[in-house]
Amino acid sequence: SITTGIIAEVLYDWQKFKILENGDAIWCQPGVNGAVANKILAPYQRRIGPDPASINAARIGGIVSNNSSGMVCGTEFNAYHTLQNIAFILPNGQAYDTSKPGERERFRLNEPDLANGLLNIKTQIESKSNWVQKIREKYRIKNTIGYSMNSFLDYDHPLDIFSHLLVGAEGTLAFIANVTLKTIPDPPEKGTGLLLFNSPENAGNCVPFFKNLGASAIEFMDDESLRTAKHFENPPYDPNRVENDVTGLLIEFQDESQDEKTDKQMQAEAILNALKDQEKINQKRQIAKSKSRKLEKDW
Repeated sequence: SITTGIIAEVLYDWQKFKILENGDAIWCQPGVNGAVANKILAPYQRRIGPDPASINAARIGGIVSNNSSGMVCGTEFNAYHTLQNIAFILPNGQAYDTSKPGERERFRLNEPDLANGLLNIKTQIESKSNWVQKIREKYRIKNTIGYSMNSFLDYDHPLDIFSHLLVGAEGTLAFIANVTLKTIPDPPEKGTGLLLFNSPENAGNCVPFFKNLGASAIEFMDDESLRTAKHFENPPYDPNRVENDVTGLLIEFQDESQDEKTDKQMQAEAILNALKDQEKINQKRQIAKSKSRKLEKDW
């Protein structure tokens, strides 16, 4: 952790928060724990968009600095797309808060080199169609590596570009003093199931069905991933019996009512039963073909 810069520890003294817009947004200092933010929002049936696996330990400052996403939020609800406002301090000591009126003009006047530099980069990017296409493609999928370069295409004002460039910047451009995140609905009913298939192809072929059914998350797990369950004290299945090419889909549904969730689970079971029946038919056809080839060879 030793660098030529300054490392600021915000874990203990930067934990203030405020619920805004009846739960539709939340203002947080960087030391607020992600899981705590969700607990605060729970009475409003809302949550922050990013849901990293480390949310019980992660802090808002780190979540924004990493452009955290997670299994359920995908790209639509990551830190970048749910950022509403941000307050930051530049290395020169100047502080800015995008929620304040007149801040955009103040930024342009006080930071002319930075503002003009950002606009020049934007012009360069937009002048090359292959650059634009590459950036759009890179940020269409989950991308938590480095600066959010899509900010040069998504925004026109230097302050808007810079404030979103901070997302994923790992603290290298400015100190993040607080952020306001737009929240997303947190359905009260959740159901998760692990479905096992005999091949990656069969598992992959089912992904569009579960996506269209409204699954909130679908995680693809190969045989090696499934065998890691041996490290659990009470694994949900016998990891020692996982054969090669057995593939799992870990699927989660989130709904407003128990009936909605139950209906989707029943539809999922129906398609699985249909797939099992089809698999049996295919196996019988394969056996019949094998017998036929043997008869032809003998003849």
